[in-house]
Amino acid sequence: MIKIKNLNGECQQCGGAIEFRAETTGMTADCPHCGQPTELRLAGPPESAAPEQTKAIIYTMLALAILVGGLVVTLVVLKRAERLSDRHREALAQTNAPASFPPANPFAPSGFRASPVVLANSESGGVIYAVGKVYNLTSRQRFGVAVELELLDGHGDKVGDAKDYQALLEPNAEWQFRALVVAKNAVAAKVVAIREVL
Repeated sequence: MIKIKNLNGECQQCGGAIEFRAETTGMTADCPHCGQPTELRLAGPPESAAPEQTKAIIYTMLALAILVGGLVVTLVVLKRAERLSDRHREALAQTNAPASFPPANPFAPSGFRASPVVLANSESGGVIYAVGKVYNLTSRQRFGVAVELELLDGHGDKVGDAKDYQALLEPNAEWQFRALVVAKNAVAAKVVAIREVL
């Protein structure tokens, strides 16, 4: 006797697996899972994705990869452009920065220049002088040259004045002045005026 093999199918109501004898194919029976009547037929081959659906998935993944790659490249390019822009701004700032020149000579219009001033004790030690130099920047003699100084305390506040006088200053020559400092709390001095007193 030939033994007939059971077939596999599925319930049309719940999709549960059903095993049945070959001779009952096409008949209706109650599903052992849901109890609903279902036709006994062979289960179809497992559904595979249609070629169009597979192509759509592949193209979508490819488009996403291109989009992400493009975004990464764009970010890298923007970052590099930002760095180049920063370097360009720094170079431009350095180019346009004012050159560090020595302070302007306030006495140039009158043809003089003064050195920084120091306070020095006299040889006997009892008297203090403001000492510095005045330069004649012209090619002519200067007559009756007077220098005026402000005396400053430790806070930079004015505490007095000092003056010195030179009868003749030769062309392109210098004069070392010594102005008597009377203010006892003076710690510094600066030249505020140089003029010819005729």
